[in-house]
Formats: sequence, C-alpha cells, structure tokens
Amino acid sequence: MVILVIGLPGTGKTYFAKAFAEEIGAAYINTDIIRKKNSLLGKYDETTFKKVYELLKTEMLRKIAAGDDCIIDATFQQKYTREIITNAATQRGHRFFT
Repeated sequence: MVILVIGLPGTGKTYFAKAFAEEIGAAYINTDIIRKKNSLLGKYDETTFKKVYELLKTEMLRKIAAGDDCIIDATFQQKYTREIITNAATQRGHRFFT
C-alpha cells in the first residue's frame, strides 16, 4: 500500500505523515529526505524538481519491493509528480491512496 500525503508547505503534512507511518509501521519517505541524501537542498529549478520526484519513486519502489507499505510526504503540486508515483505503484499492483 502506498499513501500520498499531499499539501502545501507548512500545513502539517510532515507531522501527520511521520506519525501515521509510525502508527501503521510503514516506511516514511519525503522530498526533504531525498534532497538531503542527494545534495539537492535549495535547488528548485524544473530539472531538479523532476529529479527529486524520480528519486522519490526509486526509493518507494525499493521499499515496496522489500514488502514495506509507504507513506510519501510531498507537495505533489504538479499533476505529473503524482502520476510518477501512482503509475509506478499501480504498475506493480500496489494500491495507493491520497
């Protein structure tokens, strides 16, 4: 199962998503973690934006291949960013929720 926690910055997504992931025993993934791991903090151009969501997808696929459910915390402001994740999850037979 993949759950997307979507919303604008500063709305409490991260607080909720972390607590929810802990409560249900799911892996927690967010764009800030991806940015830190890949030295992309402070870079918000379109190319980097797309790269971050592709890396988010890669991390999600790694977690679900290991049998983990995932809570994904990101703004998902653009439709294509949601589709990157939802298409990858559904192609592998995983349910997703937003």
